[in-house]
Amino acid sequence: MAPPDWPHFKAKRCLGNPGRFKLQRRASYNYIREYEPIELTPEVLRIPGFSFEVAAVREVSLRYRSILDMTHEKRLYPGAMHDRLAKLATEYGGKSVFDPTVLQKHFEMTNRLASFMCNNHAPLSRHSKVHSPLSTLKNVKPLLAFAALLLFISDWNLNAAVSQFALLATSQLQADDSLGNVMGLNPFHDFPAWAMLKRMQELPPFEIPSVSVKAEIDAWVVEAKQNAGLQRSTEVRGAPPVNLDWEMDIF
Repeated sequence: MAPPDWPHFKAKRCLGNPGRFKLQRRASYNYIREYEPIELTPEVLRIPGFSFEVAAVREVSLRYRSILDMTHEKRLYPGAMHDRLAKLATEYGGKSVFDPTVLQKHFEMTNRLASFMCNNHAPLSRHSKVHSPLSTLKNVKPLLAFAALLLFISDWNLNAAVSQFALLATSQLQADDSLGNVMGLNPFHDFPAWAMLKRMQELPPFEIPSVSVKAEIDAWVVEAKQNAGLQRSTEVRGAPPVNLDWEMDIF
């Protein structure tokens, strides 16, 4: 249980439509930044094998270039966390949550100890890669919980925690698997996602449509195919009209 004076922050809906996390993951920022528009004429769209989805991702991403510029400037790259970020933003929007970033130094130390164990303990090293030991493990959460426990009982002294691990790793005593039940939970569960959400809330307010990114991409593909005479005109429910010159309003 957190102490009563633990810092809090308000989990606002910093990106009103969490699906925008996926847009940033799919869009290559360098490509968008250096993007020189190619006129997608009906003749171009009728090229055999033309990738409408790739073109749609590029064009929809350009609508949000101002947002992508801000996230790039702040070095906010969701990467593989985009689904988790969207879930947290949706589930906790408008609620007060504990601020995990006050544990940044402890989090870094825990990762350092866990990496050391991965690289130097055979049962772990055979399941990880030296260049990126933690990210290559199938499930790193139990290891982080164990590393945090060792550091906690060592008063967050890294060398002392390493010595404790060395004693355990070289012990000849028979392991008692039931002791795992009292090890506790990983205190850094979702730490990177919460830390990024807090940083995202420091961005200036901006407005985005309520429809999903997928709906926008699908709508662009439908209209592009219609313009090329490859598909009959039909109404796409839930998707806004496609306007290739549309710009995001920042306020």
